[in-house]
Amino acid sequence: MEDIQAKTGNLLDDELESLQEVFEKTPVDLNMLRDFLLLVNPFDLAGFLSEFDKEQTLTIFAVLDKPTAAIVLDETDEQSKIQIVTSIDVMELIRIVREMPPDEIADLLEYLSEQRRNLVLSGLHQDDREEVHELSKYAPDTAGGLMTTEFIALPATSSVYDAIQEIRKHTDMEVIHNIYLLDEFQRLRGVIADRELLRLDLFSKLNHHMRTEVVCVTADMDQEEVAKLASKYNITAIPVIDGNGRMVGVITHDDILDVIEEEREEDFHRMAGLVGAPTTRAGVFSRVGSRLPFLLVTLLGVFVIAALVERAETTFSEIFALAAFIPGVLALSGNVGLQTATTTVRGLATGDVSLGRLRALLFSNVAQGLCIGLVCAALASGAIYLLYSNENSISIIVGVSMFATISVSSILGLVIPLLCAAVKVDPALAAGPFTSTLNDMVAVTIYTTIGSYMLHVL
Repeated sequence: MEDIQAKTGNLLDDELESLQEVFEKTPVDLNMLRDFLLLVNPFDLAGFLSEFDKEQTLTIFAVLDKPTAAIVLDETDEQSKIQIVTSIDVMELIRIVREMPPDEIADLLEYLSEQRRNLVLSGLHQDDREEVHELSKYAPDTAGGLMTTEFIALPATSSVYDAIQEIRKHTDMEVIHNIYLLDEFQRLRGVIADRELLRLDLFSKLNHHMRTEVVCVTADMDQEEVAKLASKYNITAIPVIDGNGRMVGVITHDDILDVIEEEREEDFHRMAGLVGAPTTRAGVFSRVGSRLPFLLVTLLGVFVIAALVERAETTFSEIFALAAFIPGVLALSGNVGLQTATTTVRGLATGDVSLGRLRALLFSNVAQGLCIGLVCAALASGAIYLLYSNENSISIIVGVSMFATISVSSILGLVIPLLCAAVKVDPALAAGPFTSTLNDMVAVTIYTTIGSYMLHVL
């Protein structure tokens, strides 16, 4: 399997290099470019576009057939997509958009100016224009914004024969996994898988065989909740209903996967202390702006930590070696806290961690913190004892402090994300600078307090 993946990666690199070589010739041989693009998978081409400048990208789209151009435009990265839809001739854009399903058109229109958007809409067929208008009512990050209105629905009293005939009429539909069965008010009553039809009598009624326990979502549900439901129930398509229970669309598996990836990337950036999701191609000021806000929070923490250390200067002046171990104690406790916070945030996202399991989670994390703290403290104390044979007090103070700070950090890494979730603040924010800064403050306080006390006792 690894060999196949390596070869695939090499092939993609070769295709990109060959495509770049086509553009090295001046003028570009359009026939050669067209012939080469016929050999490239549209999804691979969508990933290549960011490697080309504006003029080259528009040249690629000029030679692509419209169905392929529609796939590439939908699948490419956001920056390339904006570059294309704002630069390409509007009539050419209309011809490409006509090859896209309504939900993809609605998403694409978000990148256009009002004037250009109206021109594109006016070039669509009446039915597509009405569906796009309907989909545009929903926020992009809701179930309504994700759904497609292309699905097969029949009255629940229809026969198997009716369902098969309906499937034959819609062979060009994006995805056909299920037949949705509705009552006279268009309310969802059940579902039957297309493969189930093959084993049933042609004139059997669908309502005798349908599943009535259907996982569905409302049009205003947040996309993150949709993704959680899809993962929990392992389903590839989710029907969407309005406030009255009427079926209005379906969210397909590819859109669900996109949401899962988007949410994972968003959480990753937040845990890293970034505002938004800056790319490596974003401008310098944009990337600085995404990083600076949470770093300023960390900077405030630095002054607090400095003040705490300054208060303990008397302690460290007596045995200066104690100050040398501050970075080590902070690093260990900080890593433990960050590890715990990261797993907690991930657990909250997947549903494995919840406030209802607080007691069990606390017990587990306290036990883990104590075990990790004990091992690290024992190893550190032993090493320090060998290095500072004349100062047994140093090994005891560092060992006890390390045990205490690691144990506390493990609890903080659990509690902070849970508190954020309880007050409706994104827990992913807790796994970044906030947890690190708070851990450092607590660790310095514990270290200096234990150091001051034990120097007078030992």
